[in-house]
Amino acid sequence: MASENVNLSTWDIDSYFPALITWVYNKVASRSSSIYLARFGVGLTDWRIIAYLGLFDGGTNAQICDYIGLDKAAVSRSVARLKTKGIAVVTPINRRDLKVELTKEGRELGEEILRVALEIEANLLAGVSEEEKQQILAFLRKVLNNVSTIKKSG
Repeated sequence: MASENVNLSTWDIDSYFPALITWVYNKVASRSSSIYLARFGVGLTDWRIIAYLGLFDGGTNAQICDYIGLDKAAVSRSVARLKTKGIAVVTPINRRDLKVELTKEGRELGEEILRVALEIEANLLAGVSEEEKQQILAFLRKVLNNVSTIKKSG
């Protein structure tokens, strides 16, 4: 339970985990997205979906939303863009669900973007040992698992 003695004027926001991780995410996402747009004509959301489709050899919008943590509208817009650009194909499964798969061109584009994504990761982890990287990843996986414990308040 949070301390009852809280004061915004003395709060150390730089030590508040949700703020720090959000700032890191926002800055990395902004830089990455501008690189992907300039080089490949796709934004960060598109890249995430391309990566998912390549990794899992396709999927439905719902599966993409669940795995990546994006909202349905963002995924639908991105899938429509990818389809228009010839990066993905969409096939009806039933009245509600669509299967989304990469085209050959989409897979090739995904592999080009992956090279750049791995360069970005290398830049972010410069000076970090492999052991430290594995510790960071283990820590972030624990935090990710704990997200479901956050209670919605009303």
